[in-house]
Amino acid sequence: MFFSNILKNIFGFIREIILAYIFGSSLIFAFYILLKTAVDFLSQFTFGNALEANLLPKLSSHFIKYRNVSYNNLFVFTRKVSIYIFVISLIIQICIILQLKSSYTYILLLVSIILSFLMSINFFNSVFLTVLKSEGNFKKYSISTAISLFYSTVFLYPLAIIINVLGVAISRLIGVLFLTMRYVQPILKRKISNEINISRKDFSISVLLLANLPSMILLLSRFISGTDGDNNIAYFNYAIVFLNVVFTAIILNINSLMLRKMSISKNLNWFFYSVLFGFLCGISIFLFAQNYSISFIELVYFRGAFTYDDIFKTAVYFKNMSGAIVILILSSIISQPYFTLDFSIRKKFSKNILFGILISFIIILLILFLNDWTAFKRSLIILYFMSFINLIFSVYSFIKYYNNEG
Repeated sequence: MFFSNILKNIFGFIREIILAYIFGSSLIFAFYILLKTAVDFLSQFTFGNALEANLLPKLSSHFIKYRNVSYNNLFVFTRKVSIYIFVISLIIQICIILQLKSSYTYILLLVSIILSFLMSINFFNSVFLTVLKSEGNFKKYSISTAISLFYSTVFLYPLAIIINVLGVAISRLIGVLFLTMRYVQPILKRKISNEINISRKDFSISVLLLANLPSMILLLSRFISGTDGDNNIAYFNYAIVFLNVVFTAIILNINSLMLRKMSISKNLNWFFYSVLFGFLCGISIFLFAQNYSISFIELVYFRGAFTYDDIFKTAVYFKNMSGAIVILILSSIISQPYFTLDFSIRKKFSKNILFGILISFIIILLILFLNDWTAFKRSLIILYFMSFINLIFSVYSFIKYYNNEG
């Protein structure tokens, strides 16, 4: 599982190097990142760790109980939600495009349609990849996602050269569609047996927020970095890639393993080892960024359309955001045991968590609105402020877990 995630992050690095080579910090690429950030932010409610936190405990328990399981009812539910996701995503992107008032409006509208379809299929795939994890089939899950990213990387360069940012979006769509046909379809073809019913009642807004809050904070900061209407968001995007490697390749996989083990057996050993390991990873990233930011960015990106000015501006972001990554890694791990609590117990604390996060978000937005700071400064302020808030609520959620299960 960890080996395949190393491969995925290698492919991710290659993708970013190709994008930097072709587009550098061009304005149309900055606008593409802005749209993609909005889509990625919305997907945090329907994808990845948040989705797993809601579904994995129930799916794992059902599989342990029956072993022979089919998912036709889950397919019907997922297909319906996917349609809603497509429509909502498209509306949000169109609003952003109209606000930009750029000369790239028509090509960005085409990009928005592809990204919306991509998000819809990603949600569909994510649900059934969670099924693989719930059945303990981490190897197949890891291979499927690695091959998907491999295909999208292979098609990136020729498509981007031929049709610009449209090719970037289409290359991702190719990888996602391969994953659907190769790995999701076999799950749907199983003989009907011991069906599990999933509905919107199985989803908690507080869990959706808390489970993916670290990723949402990074995406929100990236979006804020692009609010000046220039190419500043491109520098943020290039800088965050390496910092995300540790978070996605190591920390999120530790979280998935811990979530499944603690759903079956309430043992805190995994938790304490994970916190220690996460802390060491975070400190290593911070020290590396403080000492080698410029030389590292130059080594990775300095070719093609990527200039010396791009190196310096990307390195500044890389160095300044590294401290927040340490906080996000710890808060992500600390919050995991909470997601194994029974849904009825979690529901009791949902309002407190949701209210606290929303109030904190409103406060920081007011602070940003009342001060005439650059997008660079605003993005870092919201990154650190919300990271500390995330840590506070993660500790709160663990206390609630310990009081009920400890």
